Amino acid sequence: MKPQPSSKADPLAFEKIMREHNRTLFRTARAILRDDAEAEDAYVDHEVVYHQQVLDAIDKVLIPSAQNAELKGLITKVRPAIAAHLDHAKHLQATLGKK
Repeated sequence: MKPQPSSKADPLAFEKIMREHNRTLFRTARAILRDDAEAEDAYVDHEVVYHQQVLDAIDKVLIPSAQNAELKGLITKVRPAIAAHLDHAKHLQATLGKK
């Protein structure tokens, strides 16, 4: 059964994030919380924290410590995609009424 977003969220944005990321995480949250809207909130909150942690690791550890130019270039190249995912998750979080 396909997870159904609540009417509070932008259904297309929520579905896009779930499709691009992890349906299993949402399904687990829904099974634990037994409420689609609460599961959406928990999932989006997780995505914001996760992507911020990845960006912090990229900026504070990976790029500064990369000694191989090719590796450093690859990490630098992927950073904007991670930042875009974080921005998308933060936008959806705001849509859901979060801080």
